[in-house]
Amino acid sequence: FRFCRIEIGQKKPFEGGWNVPGSAHNYSIDDPKFLSWIASNQNYGVIAGIGGLIVFDADGLLRLTELGLMAELPETFTVRTGGGGLHLYYTSDLDEKIVMYDRTLLEAGKPQHLGEVQARGFQAVGPGSIHPNGNRYVVVKNLPIANISAKDLHGIISRYVDYSIAEAPKEKAAVANSSVRKV
Repeated sequence: FRFCRIEIGQKKPFEGGWNVPGSAHNYSIDDPKFLSWIASNQNYGVIAGIGGLIVFDADGLLRLTELGLMAELPETFTVRTGGGGLHLYYTSDLDEKIVMYDRTLLEAGKPQHLGEVQARGFQAVGPGSIHPNGNRYVVVKNLPIANISAKDLHGIISRYVDYSIAEAPKEKAAVANSSVRKV
């Protein structure tokens, strides 16, 4: 897996090319520059789409739980976000970001946003980092990262919520699909 640097209290990487395999601006877990960054209590991102990693980002955790979707997901390494949701880490053949919406609840006249599945070209803020609201991202289930196929994930999601596929912006499109196994 690969990681990117984010300034404390922020959610977006600041270095260009952070999501491109082989870039000088994404780091292995033992890279001295990355370790120094983490040691200085800065934020960091976990890059999705490299090494087959995806992150189920449950922003609307209460609603996703109420609908029954969360109960169907395999147990895996899980982080409570600074915003109160969950990040569930999986390996998968999923190659595109999924954006989830409520089928019945509206927010400003549009279907309520419930979260995303971060994949190729995207990242999730890592545990130990600080959310813009001051809350820390905390590991709540220190389990091995489970595997889920794109087919199974689409099947689970489609039973409970509506969703769309979000293409990576052009600058993010260079990230290879989940077949890249760079460690």
